[in-house]
This record gives sequence, C-alpha cells and structure tokens, in this order.
Amino acid sequence: MMKLAEERKQNQETQQSQQRFDGRLSPRSLQITHDLGNLNLPDGVKLRFPNKDNIREMEFLISPSEGYWKGGNFLFRVSFPEDYKFSPPNVHCLTKVYHPFILEDGQVDMGLLRIDRNQGWTPSKGIQDLTFSLIIFLFIETPPTDSCTRCGAMMRNDHEQFLLNVAASFRGEVVDGQQYERQPIEYGFPGSNQTTQ
Repeated sequence: MMKLAEERKQNQETQQSQQRFDGRLSPRSLQITHDLGNLNLPDGVKLRFPNKDNIREMEFLISPSEGYWKGGNFLFRVSFPEDYKFSPPNVHCLTKVYHPFILEDGQVDMGLLRIDRNQGWTPSKGIQDLTFSLIIFLFIETPPTDSCTRCGAMMRNDHEQFLLNVAASFRGEVVDGQQYERQPIEYGFPGSNQTTQ
C-alpha cells in the first residue's frame, strides 16, 4: 500500500512539473512534456528536476536490485539538445561508478545514445527508452567487446579481479587510481525508496 502511495505522489509531482512548464514551451520542450506524460518509471527508478523551471534537464536515480551494481544508488543527469528527437539526449553519470561504459569523467557510452539506425538513437525513441536502457546498462553481466575503458578490459580479461574491483568501489576504496564513494549514496530524492544498508 505504501508503494502505491509513493507512486501516486511521484505521478502527481511529475504532472505538476509538466503543468508549470505548459504555456511557454518550445517544440523540444513540448516533445519532452509528451514523453513525460507517457513515462512509466519501473521499480528502482526515481525522477526529479534539479531546476523546477527547466524541463530540458532532469535527473534519474537508479537503484539496481540485481547484478554487479546491486545495492547502489546511481544518479544520471539527462539534458536535451535543441534538436531533441533527431539527436539523443546527453547523459552524464554524476555518481563515480566502476563500470565498463562509464568514463572517469562520468560520460556515458551507451549504444542507445549513438546515432545509428540499427540499434542507436532514432527520432522514434524517447525518455521511456532511455530509462529502460539505463536500467539494463546497470544490469550488464556480459563482458563488453567494445568498451575502451580499463574497467571494460578488466571485465573481459580478468573477471574475478573485476568483481573484486566492483566490491572495492562499493566500499569507497581507490580502484585503478580512482577514489569511489561508499555505496549506497543517499541523494535525497523525495518519496524515495533508495536502497539502504
């Protein structure tokens, strides 16, 4: 019952955000508003707008319930270019995470964000597709063949050490010269059911 109340509250907050933006929207913002109206957030995903007056930038908190990154909280900032729908959104991971497709500066290298008719971004894609891709992104368990990061090479070549590195990163240790914050990190999302220890 508590979960239903939280979902209802989050839907109301999203609708209120949309109403604040209506009336002064560019074509890009109208498309984002349309996408948000059709958005269904799965379990383990929260959405907020860091600037209540800017619909073109949002944050997703993803808390995986399975996989290597289970038990962590990962914050992604999504911003939309002027030609959104024809170009993919920009996605940046604000949480330092030991992941084969997240660069040290937080840049996200995800297939969906590439402009590629076969498997990447097309104008028919939207925020719902992005949300599902971010979830799948944190459930990846197959060693990547196209990752150019040290983490990707470790996952491919020494899977046991890769698992040790993920665990060390969750404890807030230094891995491959990078300092990580202890997971789960609390981000203060309203109505959040973030993972806790």
